[in-house]
Amino acid sequence: MDNTNIIPLQKSLIAAVVGVAALILSGCAGPNSVGTPLSTSAMAPAPLPAYYPGDSYVYSDGTWEQVEEVNGARVSWVNYQGSPSSGPADFIYPRSEWQNSKRRGERWFKQDTGLFAGSATGLWPLKDGNSTSFNEYGRSVAKNGGGLESTYDNYWRCSVDGAKSVSVGAGTFDSWRITCTRYSDDSGSARKRPWEYRTWYYAPDVNHWILELRDYTSKGKEDRRKELVAVMPDLTRYTRDRQVLNAMKRNFQQALEENSSGTKASYTSSKDKLTVTTTPIKTLKHTDGKVCRQYKQVIAAAGDTHAYYGIACRESSGGWKIPRR
Repeated sequence: MDNTNIIPLQKSLIAAVVGVAALILSGCAGPNSVGTPLSTSAMAPAPLPAYYPGDSYVYSDGTWEQVEEVNGARVSWVNYQGSPSSGPADFIYPRSEWQNSKRRGERWFKQDTGLFAGSATGLWPLKDGNSTSFNEYGRSVAKNGGGLESTYDNYWRCSVDGAKSVSVGAGTFDSWRITCTRYSDDSGSARKRPWEYRTWYYAPDVNHWILELRDYTSKGKEDRRKELVAVMPDLTRYTRDRQVLNAMKRNFQQALEENSSGTKASYTSSKDKLTVTTTPIKTLKHTDGKVCRQYKQVIAAAGDTHAYYGIACRESSGGWKIPRR
């Protein structure tokens, strides 16, 4: 491993590495202070993200979720606690069905078709200036079916507001900025006070949002910042051969342990007609000696190529592991 590109590693990332629910970047920066503005003319319109069963998305609070099933534009997920949810691939819409340890619920949506409501078909493909508005209706009950039913309604106004280069745990990416304002009823009246401002930065190269900011207007609600730490592929989607699977895992470990930043390590299986290439991008080091490396992993198989970005940290045993719960 090279030491030529080592930069200080934030204390909060180290906290996440050792299992504490912490943010990669300390503090909660406002949405306008994130990243470096980009010319939108250099950004191609971005289609809806395409998700694949088995892929996992790891976040800066240590949580993660895995794609269970894809049925058209509907995606089913399960999180690190085993709780299921499902909803549109368009992440500006909250999950249509969800469940946690205590409650289960459902949501449904009605697109606003008013004169100033924006597109009735949504924001996608993402392009600067696109806008849309919709009503959200929800209900939930106790998981065991007892107790009272809880209902609510919200109104959302969303738009694509430029592009920025944004750095998160998984790396630095060109991204579209999506901003939404949530009102606590379905009227959407300009006289109503917003309840929440939510911002996503969507990176086409990653095929997922890389940063989510939640800014609440209520004093009792704490603002939140969640970054993407890694996208983990389900290697069994590419091969069931145990030797090939082990070789793919070794490629990942050896690249992070031995290669300098920017130097690729490749493995090819002629039997499965696949090639995996792992490239360390940047090395980060904390003052206590903990070392992590951002990387890019590309898997080409059966005519398809998928890129996976993330950060992994060196354990005392010598292996490299993506920090998650």
